[in-house]
Amino acid sequence: METANHGQQTVTTAVKKLLGANEKRTAILIKNNGAVVLYIGSKPTDTIANMMPIAAAGNYANEHNQGEIYVAAASSTIDLRFEEDAES
Repeated sequence: METANHGQQTVTTAVKKLLGANEKRTAILIKNNGAVVLYIGSKPTDTIANMMPIAAAGNYANEHNQGEIYVAAASSTIDLRFEEDAES
């Protein structure tokens, strides 16, 4: 059986943790609900120069990432939505 963790975050230009590591995670879906680029990384020391860009109004899906997930906005603020699926 799978469980879901979902929510909303306001993201600024400061790198912040979206989700902690979860060895039971089976999938993650992130929706950039903003008008600027969202960046996704795996370490608190990441910068937008080495994070993966997600276009405005774009999506990110991954079925293999069980590590920490960090996010930052290119500028301004972003409304981000996420869903994390995991084994119970």
